[in-house]
Amino acid sequence: MKNKVLIKSLGCRLNQFEADYIKSSFRSLGYSETDKDADICIINTCTVTGKADKKSIQMIKKLKKENSNAKIIATGCLVQTNKDDLKDLGSVDLFIDNIDKLLITDIIKKKPVYERGSRVKYTVDRTRPFIKIQDGCDNICTYCKVKYARGKSRSEPLNSIVQTAENLAKEGYKEIVLTGVNIGDYRDRGRDLSVLLKELVKIRTLKRIRLTSIEPAYINDALLSILKHEKICKYFHVPLQSGSDKILKLMKRPYTALFYQEIITRLKALSTDVIIGTDIIVGFPDETDEDFYQTHDLLKENNIFNTHIFRYSPRQGTEAYSYSNSIHEKVKYNRYNILKDLACKGKEEFYAGLIGNTISVLIENKIHNNKYVTALSSNYIPVLLPAFKYKDKIYSIQSVKISKFTGGKIYAG
Repeated sequence: MKNKVLIKSLGCRLNQFEADYIKSSFRSLGYSETDKDADICIINTCTVTGKADKKSIQMIKKLKKENSNAKIIATGCLVQTNKDDLKDLGSVDLFIDNIDKLLITDIIKKKPVYERGSRVKYTVDRTRPFIKIQDGCDNICTYCKVKYARGKSRSEPLNSIVQTAENLAKEGYKEIVLTGVNIGDYRDRGRDLSVLLKELVKIRTLKRIRLTSIEPAYINDALLSILKHEKICKYFHVPLQSGSDKILKLMKRPYTALFYQEIITRLKALSTDVIIGTDIIVGFPDETDEDFYQTHDLLKENNIFNTHIFRYSPRQGTEAYSYSNSIHEKVKYNRYNILKDLACKGKEEFYAGLIGNTISVLIENKIHNNKYVTALSSNYIPVLLPAFKYKDKIYSIQSVKISKFTGGKIYAG
């Protein structure tokens, strides 16, 4: 009987990528994945917010309770920043630092020597393989623990990334996703993200290159020039955090609201298909109603509806932890709900306006309700297609006509 492994991951796309890679590593050892009665349980923790801390701790306790005979392994950002607190739980058998996270199988096999640190890694557990090009962050945002959890910014060799992408394209993959903590800060011997993208678009059979979150301060003329290329996906996730210059300054974000708005305008000018996503923190210390509505109005005026909205939570060890003038939780909830409603309304109006349009989508290897296959456009529009017609076209790019928008989902024939 195969050994069984259970892997849970919380948090960002980089964490999701790393969990996928760990799953593939265990499969290569002959392990099968399970939801219960595991031999090994791995929790890839997150510490981006206080809520993430609580979820990570709850998950550890849940895995221990439901898999009493399993070896419990904890890794990820909460392990990196609060390992001693997690030790007090008495539920974890082995802690693995972020730097060694992707080498878990080597560690549990007790290899006498294994290579520490970052190497070019990718995962093919998805229709769109993720390639990790960077890790860590050198920014000094006053609310953020990521720099402590992930360390200093470091990048993978450009030539190795390109070779990985070429190999994936030869295997038939049409889209790759470049991921990292701060991919805008990519640097390899003086070559930045724009240079990397210029090399990747040369791969003939690779049709799409998708970027994960990129900070506005890194979007310059050189990068904008290559982002126009037809192979670069036209969905750009650009964190704002606040539309108030006062709050941005307190956060030590290296831009103003006007600069952000100018960047969004330039991105939208690249193509009529561009969609912008963003991150917002509401209830940061000293945020007045006026500050909040500056954020609200910036989102509304720029039609930014793909928003990840967070209620500010003080993170011990960060500069903002000692800030006074904290915002009441009820006010945070109210502001969160206002922005959530704004985003939902904007998304519904946009999606309803797509009916009758023909768009290009990548058919994914996921089935919805046994009737539809999922697909994704370049600008991150999720579409459901009839399985009987498209189930044999997985991994291909097809032009489809949007037929309806109902129940929050988009359908095409």
